[in-house]
Amino acid sequence: ITVVDAHRLPKSCNRPYCLVSLNDFTVARSRTVDSSLPVWDDEFKLDDLQHDIVSFSVAVINRSKRLKDNHIGQVQVQLSSLPNRKLRDEWYELRPRNKGSACGSIRLKAQFQHEIILPEAEYSTLKELITQGDLWVIRLLYEIVMVKDRKELCSTMLKIFRTEPSGPVRLVRSLAQHEIKNHAEDTSTLFRASSIATSSLEEFMRSQTVAYLSANLKGFIQEVLNFKGSCEVSPARADRAEEIGANFENLINFVQRLADIILTSAEMVPDPLRYVFHCLQESVMDRWPDNDMVRTRVVSSFFFLRLVGPAVIKPRLFHLVTDQPSENAQRSLTLIAKCIQNLANLVEFGAKEPFMGCVNPFIRSNRQKMIQFIDQLSNVPHCPASTVGTGVGVARELATIHRLCFTHLPAIRKKQDGDKSGDLRKLIAVTEMISTREVTHR
Repeated sequence: ITVVDAHRLPKSCNRPYCLVSLNDFTVARSRTVDSSLPVWDDEFKLDDLQHDIVSFSVAVINRSKRLKDNHIGQVQVQLSSLPNRKLRDEWYELRPRNKGSACGSIRLKAQFQHEIILPEAEYSTLKELITQGDLWVIRLLYEIVMVKDRKELCSTMLKIFRTEPSGPVRLVRSLAQHEIKNHAEDTSTLFRASSIATSSLEEFMRSQTVAYLSANLKGFIQEVLNFKGSCEVSPARADRAEEIGANFENLINFVQRLADIILTSAEMVPDPLRYVFHCLQESVMDRWPDNDMVRTRVVSSFFFLRLVGPAVIKPRLFHLVTDQPSENAQRSLTLIAKCIQNLANLVEFGAKEPFMGCVNPFIRSNRQKMIQFIDQLSNVPHCPASTVGTGVGVARELATIHRLCFTHLPAIRKKQDGDKSGDLRKLIAVTEMISTREVTHR
């Protein structure tokens, strides 16, 4: 359930928050927003619902500093009204407890998923198929599933591989090395497009760096949010042309401060991720031994393009702030991330964005530091011995993989003609066998 926003609330409702309930039992609370036109965009994932749960409700409450919080209105949604596994995005009327006239509207996104999860032993053959060898089943599924299902596939596979020692490391390393081996000669496009390797490594990287981002970026981003000045250097966007010089100084000060933070933080990055970066560097140097630039860019394309940059631009998505940045702060964060990304790419700004040319001296003066940081970041040549399996059951995750296989059986069958090993026939047979067993558990 995602509580998105609300409108037409009473004028007195200027500090609203939401309570989410299953039947009549409160299970979650949104943040409080200081506005009568609140935008929460808070998501709540509720697993393993009891069989007697038939509805959920969302109540809008106005927070009071001195008096008791005031119940404004609520909406109740029957789970039976939600199509299985399909997202519903709708506006709902809010009504007070006394069932009086509407007192505003709230936008909710809701998706209900009903799954039959068999005992884990029932999925043993499927698990063996998806974890064996060069992970061909995973790569096949990524090709044929819908784009919206790819993130779920990657996160599910990481959970399955966590049950074995160094499992997630083996997963992302193998997928990345396979992509490097089969990539075209043009290294400028390596890991730039979305693929099973980039998506899985991105998921793994984000799961590893929650504490790292909080320790290194949280305070810096708060400084930018509190800053009353501007970092705007585009003549088309600046309020007055004569302010651009001062704005540039503001921008460079923030960019240099962020560079100083990041470029001295290599030892704070978890070793399993650093080991994966080491493997990436080794693989690209084996493939392109005469290209020194690619060893830096293969790491920066993940660490900066898919982690540091997005965390700076969208800090709320990474739980670094609770409220959405103001328009001015958001523009500053975007410009700062743009500068850091160009430094990570070892590329100066050119004719496409001439107003950013003033940042080029910063890039030139920090270029060598960036190369040294990437090499230090990747200086873990052995897989950390402490990376052990969790031993936690993964029946739910294996049920998800089976669902994806079953949903896309027609596409899998089309691939069967070129299958000389017989592995696809085995995958199809296992998928159908599990589906049959599910019927007996309904």
